[in-house]
Amino acid sequence: MLLTPSEKQAAIAAAKKIFTERHWISIFEPCNCGSRVMHNNGGNYHDIIDIDIREDGELYIRYGTTSMLEAEAEWERADDGDIDFYLDQFADWLPMAGKGAV
Repeated sequence: MLLTPSEKQAAIAAAKKIFTERHWISIFEPCNCGSRVMHNNGGNYHDIIDIDIREDGELYIRYGTTSMLEAEAEWERADDGDIDFYLDQFADWLPMAGKGAV
């Protein structure tokens, strides 16, 4: 789903507010599997991105999936270290864009 520039900015602002309040956010790839959803071990997997700011002020990110067959992803220190970069990169997946969940 492609957002208009104003929708994108609104979604980023709302996500940034949630991140500021909670110090973490989960971004889910939108599901477009249709009426026959077969997630997890059924073959349709979706990406999940978790972003967390730790007590030391460093930003950490974890790239995961809905697959139950894969081990849980490890947290990595974010190279960019800027929440705006990641929210902009995944704006179409933000819950305020009409898809996904926090």
